[in-house]
Amino acid sequence: MKRSPARNADRAQINVERQSVDTTKFTIPIEPEGKKEARRTRGGHVFKHPDTRKRMDEIAESICSQYQGELLRGPLQVLIVAYRSRPKSKPKAVYVDVKPDWDNISKLVCDAATQSGVLWDDDCQIVDGRSIKLYAPPGEPGWIELFVRRHPAATLSKQAAAVSTEALWDTMYVA
Repeated sequence: MKRSPARNADRAQINVERQSVDTTKFTIPIEPEGKKEARRTRGGHVFKHPDTRKRMDEIAESICSQYQGELLRGPLQVLIVAYRSRPKSKPKAVYVDVKPDWDNISKLVCDAATQSGVLWDDDCQIVDGRSIKLYAPPGEPGWIELFVRRHPAATLSKQAAAVSTEALWDTMYVA
């Protein structure tokens, strides 16, 4: 079966994009915590929890010290790997199945990256995100790894993006 030149061009474009997407990694030496909810007073005033504000400042400072590039524009992919300190009661466990919830860790890290003002304009640019909670090796303190890259389908034609989206669904949950 012979393919049309347009289809071959779209496939070639997909392969070029996969190879040219650069991932930036940040290692944040902070024990993972979830973002605590904002509190409201009876008068309607909203304020952030002091611990959340402190953690966001620490994460933003860490990102600022590691990234010197331009603001990332357009759709982004993000992977957050949160390594928690391993309790003595779980010497062989790999995945953390206790609080904080993965989405609260993600909110804290992404909001702090927005607050830093050096990585992206707003975390609404994240169109594809994943968060994983793991235990750190025994005796090591917890830390967070943040991987950021431009979404590979951001510059593809609509037809090529549809092909890459199909491939994404086929491979998304394969271990």
